[in-house]
Amino acid sequence: MPSPCLRLLLLLPLTLPFATSAQADEDPLHLQPLTVTGTRLARDPGDTAGPVTQIDRDSLLQAGNQSLGSFLQSLPMMSGSPISSSVGVRDSGGGFSRGIESVELRGLGARRTLVLLNGRRFIAGGNGTGGVVDLAMMPLAMVERIEILKDGASVEYGADAVAGVVNVITRDNIEGLQLRGSGSMSGQGDAETGSLSAVFGQRLGRAQLTAGLEYFEQQPVSKGARDFSRQLLTVDGPDNRIVADGSSAPPHGNFRLPSSGERLTLIEGEDGDAPGDFRPWISRGENNDRYNFNPFEDLLQSARRQSAFVLASQDFGPQLTLFGEALFQQRDSATQLAPLPFFTNRLDGVSVSADNLYNPFGEEISDARRRLVEGGTRGFSQDNSAWRLVLGARGLLQGWRWDASLNQARNRVSQRQFGDLLRDRVALALGPSHRDGNGQAVCGTPDAPIAGCVPLNLFGGPGSISPEMLAYTGLNGLRDRFENEQSVFGANLSGDIAELPSGPLAAAFG
Repeated sequence: MPSPCLRLLLLLPLTLPFATSAQADEDPLHLQPLTVTGTRLARDPGDTAGPVTQIDRDSLLQAGNQSLGSFLQSLPMMSGSPISSSVGVRDSGGGFSRGIESVELRGLGARRTLVLLNGRRFIAGGNGTGGVVDLAMMPLAMVERIEILKDGASVEYGADAVAGVVNVITRDNIEGLQLRGSGSMSGQGDAETGSLSAVFGQRLGRAQLTAGLEYFEQQPVSKGARDFSRQLLTVDGPDNRIVADGSSAPPHGNFRLPSSGERLTLIEGEDGDAPGDFRPWISRGENNDRYNFNPFEDLLQSARRQSAFVLASQDFGPQLTLFGEALFQQRDSATQLAPLPFFTNRLDGVSVSADNLYNPFGEEISDARRRLVEGGTRGFSQDNSAWRLVLGARGLLQGWRWDASLNQARNRVSQRQFGDLLRDRVALALGPSHRDGNGQAVCGTPDAPIAGCVPLNLFGGPGSISPEMLAYTGLNGLRDRFENEQSVFGANLSGDIAELPSGPLAAAFG
C-alpha cells in the first residue's frame, strides 16, 4: 500500500524591474484568483505555474472526434505512440492494444502523463497491469473543458506526472435536456463509428444535478482493406530498397538444423517426408520467404461502450459546498489476429525430437518455426467494467480555501484469447512418436506409448496439421481476469500567509 504523503508548496512574489506601483494603480483590471492545473495555489489566471493549454467544449465538439482519447491523441503536444483502438497488434507478440486509448506528453510514455478528472486521480484502464488511464472511460458528453500542463508536475502530484498533466473538467451548469448524436465512416464505405448521448441538468435552489448517458460503437477494419497496410514492408540493401517483409514463421516452415546451422523451408508441392523436399530459407530480398500477416489483422478494432454519470453539488454558502461524482462504464472490444506463429525456441523445454514420426532430418531441432494456418485466425476479446465514486466538500475558512474528498474506483476485466496452444501438450506431440500395429500415429515409444496424445506434423506444409492434432494441442479459449482498485483520500488547504511588498506570500498544504 502506498504510504500517505504530505506536501507543502510556497509561492514567493517577486518584484519585476518593469512593474511599477504607479502602473499597478492605473490598471483597472482585477482578476479573481483561480486554482489551475499544476499547482494547489490560487493565483491570477495569467500567472500559471507552467505552460497550461485550455480546450473548451466548443473546440472539442468542432473537432468531430467521437471519443476523448482520439481527440487528445490528435493534439500537437502529444508524442510517442499512444495506445489506441486504431493501432493494430504486432505479430511479434509485442502486446495487444487492449481497446483502450491513452496519451503521453514529451515522449516519456503514457505512465508518466498523469490523467485527472476534476483534479482528482482516475483509475487505470485495460487489464490494469500497465497503470495507464483509459481516456475512453470518460464520456465526451460530460466534458466541459480540458487543461493540459505541458511541463513536469512531480512536486504537486507525484512521479507519474513527470511528463505533464491532463486534467478533464466536467460540466456543472446544464439546464434541461440535451441530446446529441454523431456518426462517421471512411471514404471506402467502412469503419463506421457512431455515438448517442443524453444529458440532463437541473438547478434546485443551491443544488445542482447533472446526469447523462452515452453509447459508442465502432466497426472493425482489416489491414488488408487498405493499400498502405496490406503488405508489411521494410528497407533492404545498401540502397534502402523497399521490399516485402513479414514473419519468420511461414506456413511452409522454417527449420534450423543443428548439424549445419542452415535454415531450410519446404519446397512448395512437396510433402516433407525427406530432406530433399526442403531448400534454403531466404530471409531478405524481394523474393524472401517471410509471411505477410497484415491482411489477417485489424487496422481498427471492434469496440462498444456504454457510460452513465451523475454529478451533484449542494451549496451552503462560501464556507461549505458538498459535491459528489459517480461514473460507470462498460466496454466490449475485440481484435482479430493472424494465424498463430509457432516458435519452439520461445517455449521452454520444447523441441522436435529426432525420433518424431514426422521429422525427416533425423536430428533434434530446437528452432522450428511454423505458421499454423490450419487453425485459422486468432481472436482476442475483452469485457471491461469500471465504476468510480467521489464524495467531498470544499469551502472558505477565514480567507483560506480548503477541500477534502474520498475517491473510490474499481476496474474489472475479463479477456479471452482464441487460437493458442498448450505448451505441455505441444512438448509431448513433438516428442518421440511412432505408428502402432494399426498404422495409427502414437506419441511416445513402442514400449511407452502416451495414451490420447496425437503427434504434431510441422514439416508437411499447409494442411499437414489435422483437426485431431489441433484438438489435442490447441487451446480454444484462454481466459484471464484482472481487477484494479483505487482508494484515494485527499485534503488541501491554501491561502496567504503574509503580505509582502510585491504581493502576498501564498502557501498550500495537502
